[in-house]
Amino acid sequence: MKSKVVRIGFALAFHIEESRLSHDQTRYIFETNMVGVEDEVLHVDDIIETVNHFRCIDMIFGVLLKIFLQ
Repeated sequence: MKSKVVRIGFALAFHIEESRLSHDQTRYIFETNMVGVEDEVLHVDDIIETVNHFRCIDMIFGVLLKIFLQ
């Protein structure tokens, strides 16, 4: 659980510049792996960048975990 909280914190702390997604939308995408939209327009590029950002954070955590477990 702590890992998830930390990952969300990193995702929000390093919010993608020029992204039009709000912090709540970013968190929703991270937590559910879905895009929930009601009466809003989301840009596909923002969604793709956000998902790639999450993957990057996961990769960094994976590398750090390997280093610390050595």
